[in-house]
Amino acid sequence: MALLARRAGRIGLAVAAVAVLMTAAAWWLHSAGYQRGYAAHRAETAAATRALNARLERSEAALRVATQAYRRERREAEAAERRLADEASEDPDAGRRALGADSVRRIGSVR
Repeated sequence: MALLARRAGRIGLAVAAVAVLMTAAAWWLHSAGYQRGYAAHRAETAAATRALNARLERSEAALRVATQAYRRERREAEAAERRLADEASEDPDAGRRALGADSVRRIGSVR
């Protein structure tokens, strides 16, 4: 009986040892898979970040070009407005509300 009890104890110990080893192996496999997945995710995130940064740089460059064009057009429009205002102020009939004699004669000649 004592021999049977010893043998059962050894079998129980062996089963426990195998269970511990299987648990450790499962944990190691899980951990290794997790690390691989994390590394893959990190690589995807880094690639997406690089792509977004490149897109942002292109957008910033386009914005700079558009801003320069807008400022140039605004300066040209302001210069044209000043030129027109200067020409209008040089017109002798600029402040008059009625047609002058020359204008009436020109209109009459067209009829």
